[in-house]
Amino acid sequence: MRSIQLFYYKGFSVQPLVYKYSAPSAKLSHDRTFDVSVRIGREGAALEGSALFKFPLNKPFAEFGEARRAAVEYAQQIIDGSVPDVSIEAALNNPAA
Repeated sequence: MRSIQLFYYKGFSVQPLVYKYSAPSAKLSHDRTFDVSVRIGREGAALEGSALFKFPLNKPFAEFGEARRAAVEYAQQIIDGSVPDVSIEAALNNPAA
């Protein structure tokens, strides 16, 4: 997994996480495909106070840069409250939930 630099958005730190796609079956359609997660925390807070979100996608990304951009956009959507059933405040206030 490659950790990317931190980005800051509306008082939150955003860390895109891009890693090699692991297919559910033994057959891989591509050697170089990527999955995405994003770690979001309050700006200046410790890593333990952050929340991890997996990008909801049915197929992996073909390019690393595309995956990284998608992670940042997804984090912005989460922070803006435009992702249904996902709340950054709830995730940060209830990390075990």
